Amino acid sequence: SVGFLTEKPRGEVMVGVVADPAVMQSLEEAKSIEALIDSGIRGPAFSFRAISIFTNQLADLQDIDMLLVTKGLAEHHQSIFEAASRLGILTVSTDESCVDSGHCVMWVKGSPSVRIVVNRAAARASNISFQTSFRMLITER
Repeated sequence: SVGFLTEKPRGEVMVGVVADPAVMQSLEEAKSIEALIDSGIRGPAFSFRAISIFTNQLADLQDIDMLLVTKGLAEHHQSIFEAASRLGILTVSTDESCVDSGHCVMWVKGSPSVRIVVNRAAARASNISFQTSFRMLITER
């Protein structure tokens, strides 16, 4: 999805994986996501690097290009989105309620088939836009 932004990233893309240390589901998903990213996911002109961000570290997002919001963080969705949107950071979650509430730009589901939903209002509030070709492949709410 990052490759379909109208302003494509270049170089190293810092991905903050947001987790709550008090929520086991969140911590487990964060470890899994970080391992996947650090295994070497690359785009044509960029590479990803994961960094853990706990819900009490949202004031320090200056070097982050994208946030992946783990499951189990519903009570933090609003504060995560406020911190990220202020800096124009793309927020992506595997928790559909985050995009439904307007507190994540994108929800991604990988199985049994890939499904991507973008919240238009959240994208606008974050000053994020996607290429037309990508928008034809996704659902917008």
